[in-house]
Amino acid sequence: HKILGCVGGVKANLEAGKYGSLEWTFKGLYQDPTDAAIPGGSVLSVANKPYPVFSGNFTIDGYAGIIKSLSFDMDNKIEQRVSANAAEGIVGYEIVERETKGSIDPEAVTIAAHDFWGKWKNSTAEALAITVGSAAGKKIDITAPGVVFDSIAWGERSGRRIYTLPFVFAQNAGDDEIKLKFY
Repeated sequence: HKILGCVGGVKANLEAGKYGSLEWTFKGLYQDPTDAAIPGGSVLSVANKPYPVFSGNFTIDGYAGIIKSLSFDMDNKIEQRVSANAAEGIVGYEIVERETKGSIDPEAVTIAAHDFWGKWKNSTAEALAITVGSAAGKKIDITAPGVVFDSIAWGERSGRRIYTLPFVFAQNAGDDEIKLKFY
């Protein structure tokens, strides 16, 4: 099967000690299936099993916060480009709007350790980074030049105070609000 001119988005759910997930959604132009050999290369096996989320070197503005989970959603709004001249009546799809957002749940710390309250109050953009996996070919770096907290709320995890911090991604230079590097 082929789908041409795909555009889409991705949602991620990363939780400490569990396998992370990336959920991709695409829209594109349908092509009739053809008979073809099954592609070779990497296959799913026990040897190719992904790594759970641990030793991720998570940081927010350089601070190595203790989090249980990180999630994000590209939240792309995709529209058809209709055309009476196109063979199927659709010339393609395009992203017309996006609101990339996410959340983290760090343990509460003193303001001197990291001022989550001040960063929220002042809408300060903070760089975010995490790595999932540790072996070549099974690693993903997720980085963002600036996330801005939408709100801040108290929470609890295993008897410890935490913050619930939903955020939006801010651009630094063009469409660079998030980067996923697979290597």
